[in-house]
Amino acid sequence: MMRPIFGTCLKQVLTILCLMIGCLSVQSQVKVFAAFDNSKILIGDHANLHLEASYPSDHSVTSVDLSVLDSIFAEVDPSKGDPDPGMLEVLSQTEWETIENTGNVIYRKDITLTCWKEGVYFIPQIRFNITFKGSNFSRATNRLNLLVSSPIEQTAAVDTVQIAPIKEIIEEEWRLSDFLPIVYFLLGSILIIGGIIFLILYIIRKKQGPPPIEIIVRPAHEIAFHKLNDLKNQALWQNGEVKAYQSQLTYISREYIENRYNIPALESTTGTILKDLKKVEFPNDLVEKMREMLQLADMVKFAKANPPEEMNTRLMAYAEEIVEKTKLELSEEELQKLKSASPGTEETIIASTIYASPGKRFLAYLIDVVIFQILFGTLYFIISLFTLTTESGAFPSILIILSIVAYFLAGFFYYAYFHTTKKKTFGKHLLGIELVQADGKNISFGKACLRFFIKSISFIFLFLPFLPILFNKQKQALHDMVPNTIVIRK
Repeated sequence: MMRPIFGTCLKQVLTILCLMIGCLSVQSQVKVFAAFDNSKILIGDHANLHLEASYPSDHSVTSVDLSVLDSIFAEVDPSKGDPDPGMLEVLSQTEWETIENTGNVIYRKDITLTCWKEGVYFIPQIRFNITFKGSNFSRATNRLNLLVSSPIEQTAAVDTVQIAPIKEIIEEEWRLSDFLPIVYFLLGSILIIGGIIFLILYIIRKKQGPPPIEIIVRPAHEIAFHKLNDLKNQALWQNGEVKAYQSQLTYISREYIENRYNIPALESTTGTILKDLKKVEFPNDLVEKMREMLQLADMVKFAKANPPEEMNTRLMAYAEEIVEKTKLELSEEELQKLKSASPGTEETIIASTIYASPGKRFLAYLIDVVIFQILFGTLYFIISLFTLTTESGAFPSILIILSIVAYFLAGFFYYAYFHTTKKKTFGKHLLGIELVQADGKNISFGKACLRFFIKSISFIFLFLPFLPILFNKQKQALHDMVPNTIVIRK
């Protein structure tokens, strides 16, 4: 009862975290700021104001609101009763300059200001209006203050300088965005610490891991007899397909020799096979029969010879005799296991389960990441074409939601689908490994989706859920432990 409730809560928390991280990622793409060369000047001096925006090359600045610089007055000191506050004047300004650098664009401008009356002048936020793929939004610069002093005060004696009264602090109203960094930090810290504790406890409880896969061993002679009977039933040479008959007959014989004596007969020439057979306990009279069988097959395949019908029958008898006289005797226990198992011919002798090494899994992961990113990027592009444009200055949250949807759709299609139907992705196929349940069966689509989801959120915990691969016998990470899956060599 507790596990479903815990799983539901964990999914909700992680979904919120993904949305928050996505929001920060989009907001951090565009940066604007303003700065003075010197925030303190004398009356009549010039102050250079620098404006700059940095954004990706697929964004563009549509306009910048500089009207706020037309009416900036000094803060009036009530104690002095000055009814005529000073005002900043714009002397000159440069044209907007655009600099492109490795996918980023810098958009900047310099404005020269001056003032003829002392005081403190507060420069408000200057808003840049930006467009991206039909969506309009804006970013505002930081606020500045410029102190204009009188030259007379600079030359006054130190002992006559009076300390000005402390002005009240101008407080800005709190907004939701001011709390977001604190929320992100606390939430991220809780998740990371909780994830580490959960991972340690889970590793301790799952130290032994799932039981190894029990595989029924098929002896080489059983496979060979089954295939020879199938070849007889096909009646190939009786229908004029002598070459196909001889090829299959020699292939079955070579496969039997390879599985029975551990000789690479399938890849060796006839002469090499005969030499290797003399090194093992293979009867001499059967060596000659093997020679006759292989040489005749070579003549049929390469010299297009047409042996008599009696020869085709005799070579089948040779193959059956070789298998019968050299078959491996099994114990009573092994015979009982074979009788209880379902019949089959394609199983090879496997002593135990061979788990995929961390190195192979990592290389397969890198290959799959490239393919997945192509699939995810294509799907996101298609979905974003149907995105509604947001109002000017509004946060494009719909793009974040669509990116998360596209990510999991691509992941469920690529990883979950291929793990369910083929037991392996393209990367695993190249490295010769596959994903199965702990009992050797194919995993279900639901478990494959769960495995991909846990693997995705593992990146939030700084790859710590991957570490158990290096320590447990079954080479399982956290995303393997929860659905109880293993990655084995094919």
